[in-house]
Amino acid sequence: MSVRDIITDRAYFTRRAREEREYASVCEDNAAAVAHLKMAEEYEKRANNLSSSKPRMVPG
Repeated sequence: MSVRDIITDRAYFTRRAREEREYASVCEDNAAAVAHLKMAEEYEKRANNLSSSKPRMVPG
């Protein structure tokens, strides 16, 4: 995985977490809102895991 891939993936997961929180905030069904918040947490974890990983350079 290249540094570029990690940045792109991090941006994707961060964006999806934000979107899920937005969906939760307008949900009329409490169970659905909770599901959206859980998904947001998972996306945030994935973004944070990428933030803490140190990409290594592979000759090629």
